[in-house]
Amino acid sequence: MKKIIGICFVCILFLGGCGQKEPVSKVETGNLQGVSQNQTIEIETKDATIALRQKDGLWYKETNCLPFMVTFFDSLETVTGEKVEPPKEAETLFTLKSDGKKIQFVKENEHYYFLEKNQAFLVEQPPNVLSKYDPLFFTEVTYEVADVENLSRVHFQSDENEFTLSRETSLSKIEQAPFVSGWYMNDYYHQSYSVRYDQLQSITQILGQLLIETTSETPETTSLVTTLQLTDKEKQTQRIQLYQKEAVYFLNMGDEFYRLSAYQANQLYQAPMEWIDPFSALIPADALTKLTIDVGENQYVITGQHALAEDQKSLTSEFKVNQKLIDEALFRKAYQYCGVLSGSEEYAQQEIAKTPFGQLSYTFLSEGQELTRELSYFPLVEDEALVAVSENDQIDFVMEKERLLEMERALQELSK
Repeated sequence: MKKIIGICFVCILFLGGCGQKEPVSKVETGNLQGVSQNQTIEIETKDATIALRQKDGLWYKETNCLPFMVTFFDSLETVTGEKVEPPKEAETLFTLKSDGKKIQFVKENEHYYFLEKNQAFLVEQPPNVLSKYDPLFFTEVTYEVADVENLSRVHFQSDENEFTLSRETSLSKIEQAPFVSGWYMNDYYHQSYSVRYDQLQSITQILGQLLIETTSETPETTSLVTTLQLTDKEKQTQRIQLYQKEAVYFLNMGDEFYRLSAYQANQLYQAPMEWIDPFSALIPADALTKLTIDVGENQYVITGQHALAEDQKSLTSEFKVNQKLIDEALFRKAYQYCGVLSGSEEYAQQEIAKTPFGQLSYTFLSEGQELTRELSYFPLVEDEALVAVSENDQIDFVMEKERLLEMERALQELSK
């Protein structure tokens, strides 16, 4: 049975004052849940009407597959909005039609709305497919700039920074284990960091399905945003350059220029930290043999012993905190507070205290070899709520001190 594009209206009651009778305000909200479940959808833009049908999870215009439509409709699924007065001078972006229902998406003064049955809803957190909407989303012409399965390196170079994403890393096998992307950034920060899985998915999708159109316009060379050099497993390289002229983006490949949507362009020149998981040390508990934690005046010495179970497949572990045997499930729950220690922003050479507020010293096993990691957390002189994360006397990131305190509170509970 077909599901129709629907807007679900939810009434929320806000009650004020404890025990006091206050007027009840009712707010109607709408959402677009279920929009991606339609089997046929018609999209109206300023210049065209596109009839789409869904088959096996993909969207087709006649016999041509439009792969970006999966991302497009999945993003619209997340849209929620509060009912408001209809905007009076809004610009129509596009309209969706299905089974007699119609939803119109409009923009006014940098605010986004969806309209249905003469009712308007202000979108609370517009996804990028709205905030960076482009008719190129519906193009049937996509360009595969690289065989993403065969890629081994992507090098970015701009006036602001230069870094490389690759399949190589200096991390041990056990340090790689928690990460699933299989790609790393090694040459920008002092340490090697895993590339976020969602970011890897995003760039490989873009490089495999560029939404572009030919253009006779050639941007000024001074508007160069970034240069990408792609290297495959056979060491063959390809260079593409991204230009910007006001709000329009261009891609240069070989001798040709193409217009590129801002949605895809912004994915190609993000800051280095946006690409990575900036965890301090995400060491699996199954590999941990000793962890000494100093926070303020308190010290916690954690030891772990591991052995194969009788089935020779699963692992049994025994953990102690300050020589006290801890229930394994309780320990693993508390240990998560160590694992989530991660940078919240890049270190900008702020002055730091001479003495660390916290220190973590890991000893762990990887492929039978005993390895160590030493981390220190120094408060910033101008903002003691933040600490600089230091390893081997090198600092890449700053994080909230509160995360260390949360970790300590979890350890205190175990030590009782």
